[in-house]
Amino acid sequence: YLQLHEQIDQRVYDMAAQVTAGITTPYGKALALQNFLASNFVYDLDVPQQPANQDFVSTFLVETKAGYCTYFASAMTVMCRMVGLPARYVEGYMDSTKAGKTTVVRESRAHAWVEYYIEGIGWLIMDPTPSDSSTPDQNTPSTPPTSSTTPPGPTPSTTTKPTGPTDPNSTTL
Repeated sequence: YLQLHEQIDQRVYDMAAQVTAGITTPYGKALALQNFLASNFVYDLDVPQQPANQDFVSTFLVETKAGYCTYFASAMTVMCRMVGLPARYVEGYMDSTKAGKTTVVRESRAHAWVEYYIEGIGWLIMDPTPSDSSTPDQNTPSTPPTSSTTPPGPTPSTTTKPTGPTDPNSTTL
């Protein structure tokens, strides 16, 4: 969950280091990366196709600066790994039904997010996709999404959206 391939643009490494500079806690680093992506890049379903010979995340962060949930979640996963946070990219569906109700899963409810790992706590969900999009199919969840499958890896002791303090250097998480 820390692996990165060699084709990532150095500017992405520099960006991740700059965003998390001076932040000492894993939660603080993840929160800083999430907020950076959500407030500095544009949610857009109509983006040009990524060039096959270029790194997907590098192109998003350095050139196009626009994309949808898969772009934001991929970028945050890579940036978390760059700053030493084990992270995985997750796709699934958001479920807004109440317990005991039938759920109809539609493609429009598909979403991508990030889970990062903190030793002793487990996997925590972060969602860097901007929530203020005017696009009707913007799928940023207000509650943690329901994954259609559990990715391989350490058994999570918790998979909840962090609700700790907004101070990135807090020792709560």
